[in-house]
Amino acid sequence: MIAWGLETLAASTLLMLLVLVLRRPVAAAFGARVAYALWALPALRMVLPALPGGSLLFGGADAAPMIAVAAADPVAQAVPVAAAPFDSALLLLVVWAAGALLWLGAQAWRYQRFMARALAGAEAIDRAAGVDVLLSAAVAGPLAAGIRHRRILLPADFATRYTADERRLALAHEGAHHRRGDLLANLAALGVVALHWWNPVAHWALRAFRIDQELACDATVLADAAPGERFAYGRAVLKSACPAAPVAACAMNDKSHLKQRIVMMRERPLGRLRRVAGIASVAGLVFGGLLVSASGRAPAPVAPVA
Repeated sequence: MIAWGLETLAASTLLMLLVLVLRRPVAAAFGARVAYALWALPALRMVLPALPGGSLLFGGADAAPMIAVAAADPVAQAVPVAAAPFDSALLLLVVWAAGALLWLGAQAWRYQRFMARALAGAEAIDRAAGVDVLLSAAVAGPLAAGIRHRRILLPADFATRYTADERRLALAHEGAHHRRGDLLANLAALGVVALHWWNPVAHWALRAFRIDQELACDATVLADAAPGERFAYGRAVLKSACPAAPVAACAMNDKSHLKQRIVMMRERPLGRLRRVAGIASVAGLVFGGLLVSASGRAPAPVAPVA
């Protein structure tokens, strides 16, 4: 089990690095939504069980049969075995688990504190498709939050800061986050990074994942937009610049990646054939990446013939 866990952490780190390298070329060739789908690769690798027949990345799993042969060898059994040393592997496991729980707890505390401030004195103005829309003086721009209790939080000056088209597109953006399941994806991403709490690559990947998520949501909203609507959407994003929200929420515009989003909005929508080709390419990459990086499970040892 420990060997599987170490291989899983190592393989998912390599796959994160692969996605970090490929995300921009894939976005340029096939669009932001296809690039965002690449992040399924390291996430799925974290829950992939060991597969029989060994691993192409980590090599075959031959240790178990060798142990079985040694156990059946009377010469090997006659060799005295030293007393077991201090179990450093168990200590490492405890430290790793404690770090994961502390990191995840800190993220949950930050989110709960943010939501408590946002909901204090918030005014409900609408409810559509199971999503409550509220005005809050504690948020600087529109954001989506909640999985069980789905909400869209809007700044208190939403009606005066934005034009009618900008308001419609801003609400479409946050509604798309809920429809696309981006809040659930954020929860899964937090779980992955919690298990990699010590790993700088995972934290780098989390930031890139959130950028790709917003770019993909932009592409969803603008898929059938007229040129005038694209300009209105760009203005709404500019007006929504705000500090980073907790990862569990989806803010319309974290100002740290504003330029990249504006550039993407100016690009022409991709044709259907290129999108289909991109989806097929990413599906093949995910399948191949999981196959190559899978942990190996050794076959059951064969009992020696007496």
